[in-house]
Amino acid sequence: GELASNAVEVVSTGPNTSNQLASTAAGPTHKIAVIMLNFSNNTAQPFTTQYAREKVFIGTPTNTRSTKSFFEEASFGQQILGGHLNAEQGDVFGWYTLPYPNTNCNLMYNTWTTAAQTAATANGYNANNYAKTLFVFSSATVCPGVAWAQIGGPHLWAISHNFNATINAIGHELGHTFGLKHANALYCYDQSGARIAIGTNCTSAEYQDSYDTMGRGSGHFNAPHKNQLGWLDSSVQTITTAGTYTIYPIEYVSGDPRAIRIARGCEHLYVE
Repeated sequence: GELASNAVEVVSTGPNTSNQLASTAAGPTHKIAVIMLNFSNNTAQPFTTQYAREKVFIGTPTNTRSTKSFFEEASFGQQILGGHLNAEQGDVFGWYTLPYPNTNCNLMYNTWTTAAQTAATANGYNANNYAKTLFVFSSATVCPGVAWAQIGGPHLWAISHNFNATINAIGHELGHTFGLKHANALYCYDQSGARIAIGTNCTSAEYQDSYDTMGRGSGHFNAPHKNQLGWLDSSVQTITTAGTYTIYPIEYVSGDPRAIRIARGCEHLYVE
């Protein structure tokens, strides 16, 4: 990118021939449990334990994509998801039928969470053995969303139909548990009100990054998020002077810069 007169021009994003798509030495395993539950008024089991395991941990022979493979790729092997009882295949518990109806989710989901953990202990679940636990509801009404999580917390929740978009939904909520907020879009305008690429009259649009899984996309986390998680190491170059700067794709393992960071007042503009 080129920094001059407060403008940035990306001049090269072609991969270095030595770069490889997201593969490096494996980091430590982050242990995840999945607990599936249904209700006294709806005992449906929308999918099998194996289906949940494939979506979150192992993929299928014809589609190896899973939440686990997404995090391994996006983190360059630094964020590995696995189980405690089954490190490679992952730990999936349930279905368990709770002694509650599936109504008033906003008020009841913490009660359901405690009940599900208690039920899963009979099959070897111990919350102390897991960094994160995903609770999957067969169906529920008036929930905080179709999937939700605590920022930086140990729990995330999803309604079962969201498993058809596991990387988008579960990957997004896991991102929240790792401390990430939404990936927004920045809409900037000139004095006439016309849209421009960057300027001083800008509005942040919640959730509107169309590429990032933390927005409304399904791609890798953006450069600020990857940098926050410690996945980019020295691959972010902070620049303070005008010049031409070459960056490489953020999806690739490389010792070369994959993003540049430019100070804008008390904030930073990232270019990737």
